Amino acid sequence: MDEAGTDGEAIEVIRVAEAEIGADLSRRLQSLLQTCFPGYPSRCYFKLPPHFRYLAMTSSGGIAAQMGVEYRVIRVGDLVVRTFGVVDLCVSESQRSRVWRAGCSLR
Repeated sequence: MDEAGTDGEAIEVIRVAEAEIGADLSRRLQSLLQTCFPGYPSRCYFKLPPHFRYLAMTSSGGIAAQMGVEYRVIRVGDLVVRTFGVVDLCVSESQRSRVWRAGCSLR
């Protein structure tokens, strides 16, 4: 999904498995999380790494936003339920309206 901003720079939303995130991307994610949430731990996840992330990347390689997603299987009485949940969601302040428009256009 691409969304061009007024400056002509596109935002692409991609899905990345946590195991595919290298040291450089991890540092950039940590920086984004710490900017959005003062006091955030010195890592790119809060308590446990998510299973995968959606990343909103600018055409110049910057991270405009990220959303960590966990996959879980839980038991509710006799029922076993598969579910997922968002564990960390943040958008850089300067990109918020652009990322919102890009996310609303996802199919």
